[in-house]
Amino acid sequence: MEITVHKHLIEQCVMMACASKADRDKALWLTMAQSWGRLADQVERSGTVPDHKALFQTDRRYHRA
Repeated sequence: MEITVHKHLIEQCVMMACASKADRDKALWLTMAQSWGRLADQVERSGTVPDHKALFQTDRRYHRA
């Protein structure tokens, strides 16, 4: 099931790349899609599911002030 989330995020990044007018933005979105793909492969190989909720709870960048 977690792989499906990653595939969805990959698709979203590719769609954003296609919609971007600036080459720099396209490159950024495609790089992010590749990163999600590598993470999906890693999750699939390891058989573990990362706890994304724990990341968002402990990383202060994602907390509203």
